Amino acid sequence: MGPSTILPSRQHVLEQLRDATRPGQGSRLVVVDVVPGSRTDLLRDALPGCRELVGLSWQQPDPLALLRPLIGPSATQDLSPDHSPGTLAAGWLAALPVAAAEAWDAIVLVRQAQHADAASLQVLASAVHQATERRILVVLELGEARIDNPLRQLHDELRVAAHQVLRIGPVTPEDVAEIAAQEGLPASAGLVRRLLDHCGADESEVVATLRLLAARRGTQAERLPVSGALRARMLTALTSLDDRARALLAACAVLEEARPLDRVDSSLAARMVQEPAPLGPLSELSAAGLLDIHGPDARWVGLPSAAQRQCVLDGVGLPEQTRLHELASRHHPDERARLRHRWLARPQPDDQLAARAEELATARAVRGEWLASFELWELAAQASAEDVVAGRRWVQAVDSLVAAGDLTQLEGRMARLEQVRETALREACLGYVGCLSGRPTTAGTRLERAWELCNQQREPQVARLVAERQVLHALARCRAEDVITWAGRAAEPAPDGVGEAGTSQEAEAVGCVALAAVKGPKPALRRLDELERVVPEGTIIQRILLARGWVQLAAGEHLLARDELERAVAADGWGGSFRIGLWASAWLARLHLETGRWEEAEQVARRGLDGASERGLALLVPLMQWTLAELAALRGDWAAADRAVRGGVADASHYEVMRVSAALARASVARARGNPEGVLEALTPLEQSWARGWVSAPGFWPWVELRGDALLTLGRRAEADDFLRPHEARAHRQRHAVQSARLGGLRARLELLGGEADKARALQAASLSELQRRPLPLCRARLHLGWAAALRRSGRRSEAEQEADLGNRLLATLGGWVGHGPTDDEMPGDGRPAAAPSLTAQELAVAELVASGRTNREVAGELFVSVKTVQYHLTRVYAKLGVRSRGELAARGVADVTVS
Repeated sequence: MGPSTILPSRQHVLEQLRDATRPGQGSRLVVVDVVPGSRTDLLRDALPGCRELVGLSWQQPDPLALLRPLIGPSATQDLSPDHSPGTLAAGWLAALPVAAAEAWDAIVLVRQAQHADAASLQVLASAVHQATERRILVVLELGEARIDNPLRQLHDELRVAAHQVLRIGPVTPEDVAEIAAQEGLPASAGLVRRLLDHCGADESEVVATLRLLAARRGTQAERLPVSGALRARMLTALTSLDDRARALLAACAVLEEARPLDRVDSSLAARMVQEPAPLGPLSELSAAGLLDIHGPDARWVGLPSAAQRQCVLDGVGLPEQTRLHELASRHHPDERARLRHRWLARPQPDDQLAARAEELATARAVRGEWLASFELWELAAQASAEDVVAGRRWVQAVDSLVAAGDLTQLEGRMARLEQVRETALREACLGYVGCLSGRPTTAGTRLERAWELCNQQREPQVARLVAERQVLHALARCRAEDVITWAGRAAEPAPDGVGEAGTSQEAEAVGCVALAAVKGPKPALRRLDELERVVPEGTIIQRILLARGWVQLAAGEHLLARDELERAVAADGWGGSFRIGLWASAWLARLHLETGRWEEAEQVARRGLDGASERGLALLVPLMQWTLAELAALRGDWAAADRAVRGGVADASHYEVMRVSAALARASVARARGNPEGVLEALTPLEQSWARGWVSAPGFWPWVELRGDALLTLGRRAEADDFLRPHEARAHRQRHAVQSARLGGLRARLELLGGEADKARALQAASLSELQRRPLPLCRARLHLGWAAALRRSGRRSEAEQEADLGNRLLATLGGWVGHGPTDDEMPGDGRPAAAPSLTAQELAVAELVASGRTNREVAGELFVSVKTVQYHLTRVYAKLGVRSRGELAARGVADVTVS
């Protein structure tokens, strides 16, 4: 990786640093927290003309050692630790020459400030706070101090005293992909994730590992290499430990090897090495950076990275590893871990171990604990003596991994799966992979073949599993009737009455969502309540929560839906499926957007997008990007909106659920831009026959409202009338109050433009009355703005302005930009609302500060108001001045604006 390469996660930090240190402001102290292994030379590049100092641990006991190079030899004799930091700071400031106007008098960057002496840091901080008439910039790079560092309290005080605290955190998946690209390696999601697990937060080790992989021309090795630099550092660190700490670290590494995703019980490790007082060795290991301690009682611990764990195990040697694994196989409280340690101690065929692992794997699958099931199935396959049996168990392992929604772990396993002989189970598993990867043709072909190969009488459990995979395939194709049919087959009891209850109940839960689309939410919710009463103990309840939350959201019961979806998302933390959790995240993000919780909507959607991308679940990416695109457009952030649209693009080769999400993302952005032709163009795919069923079901996808609004905005009344009638009838048949209210607002506009003013007003009032009973501020804002546009078109401009103000106020309180209302014949030639010549005093103050380059948070601080108040005023400023972004506001200026 080149020295000038700036990783994506560092870009934002550097932008913040440049913004915080721009000339023309008072003295500032900035602290930059960095994690170990991060490149920090980029800080120097962001501070041209800075004086760079480096803290050295062996100089820490020497007072003022850091400052001597800064002050220079001539002033060194005046430095004395006997003087107070304030006195020393005043002396340094007095000797500083005054810089030109707007320039900094001094810029000081302290690298590795955690190793610097206390007196120097105190002098620098004091100088910043004394220099009220000078411009002094001090940037402290603070790495993580050892637990035994005596200056940890001072470092915390410096953070409190700082004007701004920034953080260079661990490398992210985007960073790893960038480094891989620089090294000429394909950055698959699986490789990125393996590297993060292997290297931890250490940026330098990521670079070194990628270079080793590039030299070996391969990324599929079962074990990633460890760099010579890390081995040397680890050897030095291990050599410095006493025997007790070294033995305890070895036990922790062995325990973690069997369960790398779990934290290690330090008390179990201590018992294994007969350590009666582990707190002392644990403190030594933590101080040396060899062990991370979680919790105040040091019960749970873990090594910082898999690479460091490998170094520890290599240092221990195979005989000692075997002995420790045998101990763990007898004393670990979890049987799954005991079996794994037993295998690691003697990695050879063991049919008894394999049979017990299979038994446990089946039980975990019934409870919906797919990751645990995968680990046990994989162990059973490894310990199998016969190839045919091992192949069957290997297919079950991969199927459980896919059910958990973690496709990136398939790298290196798919080749093994393809070598297994063709069976219904294998084809169903490969079809499942194709489905979650967003490849409907591959999935459909594999699943059809699986059903052909399946003997439903002799293999009823396999038949049910194939049917369940068909349920997901039909769900992704938005075919509600097919979902219901396959869910029924998955729920058919086995002849002997034995089967995987969790599998059938997951399929039935999805079937209930389809039932809601066909017959309405009430029968679906009743059936879900019945299912919940009979689900087995465990995380299978996550499926019920998702289905019920999804149906309640579609029914307009947002408060009830939020509780269900939040619980489904949280189930990831107690052994649930990533796949189910991400589906729940997608709908929870939509719920937050509709109910006005936009910050939460963005957080949930972005976490969901990261999770889907990290785990290779392409099927769900457009769904997350839809919310992010619409949210960015509502805020007037067109660059972010366009990025989200591009990130979620889908065409005829993708699943219908992906195509619907992509179309809605494009249409939402076009609507916010005031481009009704763009809305209709984006929604063209949804006019095809496949979208007439589930996609058009009341409450599930808002494309009907979007298209109806665009037709009315363009004045195509007859076409709008023909389009809305069947959808209104469907909402009425299902007694869907919210959908009827949304469509009622469109019908009110249609009637008003047709001259039926009284009828139109009654429809508008009824729609608003229904929506005011529910937490749907965005929907109400759009209803007001649509009605205002119709009033303007019919010549009622005074009433239209009042209605538009209601809608704009609602949007502004949500943090949206105000500019969604007028139709084309009411706009000036540039397509934007006409600019108002005056602002209120508060709006003008906000506009002036934003135009000068201040952030919303800085504006809030200067005006002593909340950030949300700034957002409210700013959106009104945008509307009145006819601008759509901070850049446009800065370019336009406010010199000609008067105060109203």
